[in-house]
This record gives sequence, C-alpha cells and structure tokens, in this order.
Amino acid sequence: MIFKSDVENYLNMTKKPGPVDLIKMMIYFFHPRLTPIGIFRISSFFYRMNIQILAQVFSYINQILFGLEISPKVKIGPGFFMPHSRATVIGAREIGHHVTIYQNVTIGAKYLDFDYNSDTRPTIGNNVIIGTGATILGGVKIGEGTRIGPHTLVTTDIEPN
Repeated sequence: MIFKSDVENYLNMTKKPGPVDLIKMMIYFFHPRLTPIGIFRISSFFYRMNIQILAQVFSYINQILFGLEISPKVKIGPGFFMPHSRATVIGAREIGHHVTIYQNVTIGAKYLDFDYNSDTRPTIGNNVIIGTGATILGGVKIGEGTRIGPHTLVTTDIEPN
C-alpha cells in the first residue's frame, strides 16, 4: 500500500522512524498532515479502478475539508508529503517519489483544460521540494532533486539538481 510509504516518510521527517503496520497506518490516517494524502490515495484508487463517481466524491471531500484540489488522475509516487494543504491545486501529469509540496501551491495547465490533457501538465521528478506559493504551469519537466523557492513562477523545464 502506497500510503504506508507516505507515513514512513512523515515519521522519518519528524525523527520518529520505525516499522509501520496496519494499526499505525490507520492511526496516522487521521493525522492532519496525512489525512489529505490518504484521501487522495483513496480517490486515486477508485479512479484507477474506473469507479469515477467515488473518485470524485473523495476528491470533493479533500476540497471541502482541507482546501486541497488534487485530481485523482495525477500519478504520485510514494513518500508524498504536504505539511500544509490549504489553498493548493495539484493538476500535474505525474509527481515522483518523496516530493514535498507546501501550501498555496498551484501545479497545472497554463490554460483551462477540462479534458485533462497530460501534455499540458507538469511532470515533477523525484525528491523535489516545492515552496509556499509556488506556481508551476504547462507541460514543463521539473528535474530530480530540484528545490523550488517560495512564490516562484515556473513555466520552463528545470534540469535535475
């Protein structure tokens, strides 16, 4: 289960490493820093199972409870972390593993794209940190290990760091 990796990453970041079993995953599902990620993982699961209505329901729950608009179509690797999810929109093509995204970030197409054309969406590499208020638009590629500073506008590719 990919959420297990999200919990492990969080525990390592907070200096509480250790084995993660089903009980610990259930407890941390209700942690305010992990619940939005858990809800996204459920929404994404239903999308992959082609149960669109449930994928949308869980996506709406995230929007209502956490101010997080994240498409169930986004492929996000393990170890995903969002210290604060408020006012964040994630409509990327793909996000790698161990990516941290801070609050008030927008990742998506440059123009309205209701069909969710993946060519118009950013691809985020592994081990990337995206700072508060950053905006990443269009079919750009963000290379592995990149650190995007607060309030940065990205509209061109960034090479791996």
